[in-house]
Amino acid sequence: MQVDPKQVAAGSEPEESLSKGVVHLFERFTARVGAVAGGIVLMAVGVGLGVTVVLLPVGIVVGLIGLFAFLVGIFGPAFRRQEK
Repeated sequence: MQVDPKQVAAGSEPEESLSKGVVHLFERFTARVGAVAGGIVLMAVGVGLGVTVVLLPVGIVVGLIGLFAFLVGIFGPAFRRQEK
């Protein structure tokens, strides 16, 4: 297989760039799934804490943090800046 010297000098061999792309895609996917799952868990905990009157303020804060994490997991990548 013939490799372009410019690519070797830049440190991006074809196999290396493919594996980096796959790893980057996997990282983005797991981060989004983790944010969505964590947000759902935090919202459920917030609802559970909100049932008791004593822990209502804590439940509201935890529920809102869970909602924020859920929304970041769903819509976060839509607001990323495009890398050039």
